[in-house]
Amino acid sequence: MYFIYLITNRINGKVYVGQTGVSVKSRWWHHLAAYKKSKKPTRFIKAMREHGRKAFIDAVEIDRTESADESNA
Repeated sequence: MYFIYLITNRINGKVYVGQTGVSVKSRWWHHLAAYKKSKKPTRFIKAMREHGRKAFIDAVEIDRTESADESNA
């Protein structure tokens, strides 16, 4: 099972759409760990550092698929 999820920036309304093979909650915690520790942050993590963690609504599941290929479609 794969999940498509959405994280919204409350300040500017920008959204991050991701996919994961683990639960959306687990993936959200992975993002939070990267926010604190990553030495090579992604653009999303850089945005979290710029605006602060509280500027982002926790990840919300928006779809489920059976495979990564289906998620990419």
